Amino acid sequence: MTALIEVTLSWLFKNAKGRDAKSFYTHPAFADFQDKREIVVTAPEIGPTNSKLNVEYTHDGAGKFPTLHWEAPAHIAGQVQEWLLVSEDPDAPLPTPICHGIYTGIPATKTGVENKDFEVEDSSKALLKGGFHYGRSRNGNVYIAPRPLMNHGPHRYFFEVIALKEPLDPNLLTATTTREQIAEAIVGKVLGWGIKLDELVQEIQSIKQSVNGQATSLPNQGAGYEPLAFKESNTQRLGVPSPISVSAAPEVRPPAVTTTTPATVAPSSIIHTPTSIPLIHTPGAEPVLARALGSHPFSGDDIDYYFQKYFEFYHPYMPIVQIRDPNKCYESGKLLFWAIIYIACRRYAKSPKILPFLLESLKKDASTAISIIPLSIASINALVLLCTWIFPDVRFVNDPSSLFSSVCMNTALQLGIHTGKGAHPEYSHGVFQNSFSDEEASFTWAGYNIIAQRVSSYMGIPPLGGLFNQTVQNIIDGRTAFQVPSTFRVLLECQKFCNHLSKTMVACLEESRGVSPHVVQLLEDEWTAIKGLICSERADDLDNFNALLVQLEIQTYYLIPMPGYNPEALKRNVLRAYSTAQAVIRGCLELEQSMGFLRHLPHFHFRALLAAGCVVYRLLRSSYRDDVVAAGGEQSASDAIAACRRATIMEGDLPMRLGNLLESWQERLPYVRDDDRNLPPVSAFCHRLGASVAFDCMTRWKTDHQQQQCRSRSCAPIGASIGSAVSGAPTTATQQPGGGETPAAGGMLAGAVGGDPLQNIDWTFMDDFDWSFEPVMPALGVPT
Repeated sequence: MTALIEVTLSWLFKNAKGRDAKSFYTHPAFADFQDKREIVVTAPEIGPTNSKLNVEYTHDGAGKFPTLHWEAPAHIAGQVQEWLLVSEDPDAPLPTPICHGIYTGIPATKTGVENKDFEVEDSSKALLKGGFHYGRSRNGNVYIAPRPLMNHGPHRYFFEVIALKEPLDPNLLTATTTREQIAEAIVGKVLGWGIKLDELVQEIQSIKQSVNGQATSLPNQGAGYEPLAFKESNTQRLGVPSPISVSAAPEVRPPAVTTTTPATVAPSSIIHTPTSIPLIHTPGAEPVLARALGSHPFSGDDIDYYFQKYFEFYHPYMPIVQIRDPNKCYESGKLLFWAIIYIACRRYAKSPKILPFLLESLKKDASTAISIIPLSIASINALVLLCTWIFPDVRFVNDPSSLFSSVCMNTALQLGIHTGKGAHPEYSHGVFQNSFSDEEASFTWAGYNIIAQRVSSYMGIPPLGGLFNQTVQNIIDGRTAFQVPSTFRVLLECQKFCNHLSKTMVACLEESRGVSPHVVQLLEDEWTAIKGLICSERADDLDNFNALLVQLEIQTYYLIPMPGYNPEALKRNVLRAYSTAQAVIRGCLELEQSMGFLRHLPHFHFRALLAAGCVVYRLLRSSYRDDVVAAGGEQSASDAIAACRRATIMEGDLPMRLGNLLESWQERLPYVRDDDRNLPPVSAFCHRLGASVAFDCMTRWKTDHQQQQCRSRSCAPIGASIGSAVSGAPTTATQQPGGGETPAAGGMLAGAVGGDPLQNIDWTFMDDFDWSFEPVMPALGVPT
């Protein structure tokens, strides 16, 4: 009944909106500043104008206050004594805008606020933890989260930052001070809010989100279920623009109404601009239709929710999908549609059974799709996305990405996608018909090239046909008729160089069992010059991180020296690679703090984290350990484990198994034998390219445990060919991840510890390697 009354009121007052003329910034205090707005305000968590606010920032979610940052122009920055922040809704069906919050006494040195700043420190003084005070909102709360009337249409939420040249009267810093009292008190004290408040309006002022009613529950959705995910932090997404800003104007879709839910729905909301900049609506947008995959139904509300999550958190890393409407996406290709749902469910599944069900279904659908030639461009995009966020239960060496990328290459070439042209007449014949646009062709081809090169790098195989032709170069150079996100262009440039690196190293390793350090140094210098061009002052943290990964991939080849290498030169170069690996691990955690990077980690970035971890652990178990700061190395080892834990999305996935493996190494580090210290960290693999160090580390780990297993049974080592039978080959201690060290030398604890000394070892990660073979490696010190 309450909902019915609310919808009725919304209909009666549907035209009672747009009270902009009575907004806070129209008071006399702003008379001299209406056409002079200079303060720049941004909302990194929300994005640019017309972006949508997530449910967590609304009354129906956590009601969080969005993070805001602002900057005053130089000519007034030194005069600012205090900041004032006002939040209001001019579209409420009332004579004046609703005051959602007013905040006074913000120190001049504070140029941003976040959600935790609005926790009450001292209610008697109306003091918040951010160091400023709160006045009276409409209902007396510190902050009223957005919650418009049902079906009242889009509402706008203004966040206005005002610079004051004089502090407010302390008597006004109370919880009962009203918006009107503050407006009178600041007359003559306003330094400006300037023309950039138009940008504030565009980017922040009218924050709105489509807040649908409770989505239809799936049959197996239990009450109180929380998906396997870390608590979402209140962080900005550096370098990852809001998906709404990447291309087209946002679609404002009315929420779908299903037969299993009431016919009343909550209103939608979007970021809006003042009346001088009209809101762009999508006329005649259709409700999102319900779909079913096998036995699982998905309501229109749930599908809309998953698409929003995908385009907000995942799409910026691989922005190849140009169709954002769920209905149109389903029509273009079911595999792409369900791939998007699966990717969103990696972190945001509404039921614990959805992700396993989608995994099982998508594996079958993908296998069926690649057997039917030709694939549509939508199916190619689906396979590229699946390579980017591969199935979480994939094994280390049976990753299907190489198969998927090969199929993509074959079909892309036959459809003429590599030309970057849609409906190319020379490639449209028979069953190979193409009706896609130039934009779709270019994005798809760029995405394929990125994936093909990453697969080549982390699998340690020659490039799988990544052409990086003129179409790719045009995208990198910005010579396209459509907009391409700068982060995507930087990533593409990085992979183009990696392709050049892989081809060079394949040629070098065909002639010898190692790489000359001079060749590696030349490639380093070449990349440094390119990095200086693409990572300018405008480059964000993600751009710099991608460039750092290229540097690590280059320096990894220092660990594959040619026979007869110079020991001092090797040490110098390997220590540089070690420092870069530390920076990569540290960068992962920093990006996680700033943009939730590890929560939405692409598979190729996880493989880079694996490579960095292997470089660190390889050095710490070598003769170079005394040449680095012990505390720093141990911290990097711990950080690598922490990053794996953060990237875990389900029990037993690849990040979790890698974390278990790294833990076993870390606990063994204090017990490294003297024999290990006398050997440099040289990889015994020389034909697995950039993945050689990872394969070397994994095989050593396995060998250690095989030898220790034999020692615990008082028998000769299984890996005799790589143990005592090989001159200079080490025998090492075996560490159990669950605790319990079994040193190799002298069996110090072997006889003292009862039971099976390997009973607590987590072997799941090493299941990726065939235990039926014995790893025969050359002398581990000097490759021959």
